[in-house]
Amino acid sequence: MMIPVAKVLTTGIGLSYQDLGRFGYARYGVAPAGPMDLQAHDIANQLVGNDPEATCLELTLGGGRVEILRPVWIALTGAASSPQLKPWSAREFLPGETLTIHPARHGIWSYLAFAGGLHAPAAFGSRSRHERSDTGAKITSETLLSTTRTVPKPFPGVSARHYHPEETPDYQVDSPIRVHAGPHDIASETLEIFFNSPWKISNRSDRTGFRLEGKTLRPEASIPSLPTLPGCIQLPPSGEPIVTLNDGPTTGGYPLLGIIDPADLPTFTQHAPGSSVYFNPA
Repeated sequence: MMIPVAKVLTTGIGLSYQDLGRFGYARYGVAPAGPMDLQAHDIANQLVGNDPEATCLELTLGGGRVEILRPVWIALTGAASSPQLKPWSAREFLPGETLTIHPARHGIWSYLAFAGGLHAPAAFGSRSRHERSDTGAKITSETLLSTTRTVPKPFPGVSARHYHPEETPDYQVDSPIRVHAGPHDIASETLEIFFNSPWKISNRSDRTGFRLEGKTLRPEASIPSLPTLPGCIQLPPSGEPIVTLNDGPTTGGYPLLGIIDPADLPTFTQHAPGSSVYFNPA
């Protein structure tokens, strides 16, 4: 059953449905998609009492607006802000209210969770949008947002819910990202440069992957194609590393310098183009 709860007025730079992504189809070339910041996606669902796999809206930098059609609890997490809803919190919205998401000052990705979880057509077992393959429903202005079930009063007597401030990620803090070196035999001099140099997120970065700009690393010989995962750091002939992400290819023929620790991947993906990033051996 679909329950229309809101209407999209503007999408901003990017607005998409994202659940936990697609699993089991990589051998067919189907990318996982899913939230770029899994931690923020998970907390948004927690704040409105959803299961972790519930579908949320993912916003790129912000700039979206939605009009509320029915009473519904909504949570906002991630990089963006809103005058109607404090970040990392949730409250009930009533019909006629408008929720405006302002562009992020630090970080990229933000999430809106609706109590009951958003409904969207599933493809390959997921409702996540993969833009390049046009897989999953596309959101435009005027799109009606529906939940899979009604949740009349999920938190009786509670006016708002807030995630613990001390556990809220701070995207201004430039913490080193942990990397597990390998699996390929990369020259020790190359690894030394990689782990002891500052890197900058290239403007040529998106949901498929982040390119790193800095010192040019010595390229290694190409290898037979092998599976890749989000967080894999490839070393192409240009000597500029590429981090494969959620919408990226499922195989690659460049040597793998390492893979980002899964616990640090949400922090890494919140680095905006032009920002600096550092890596430490895990």
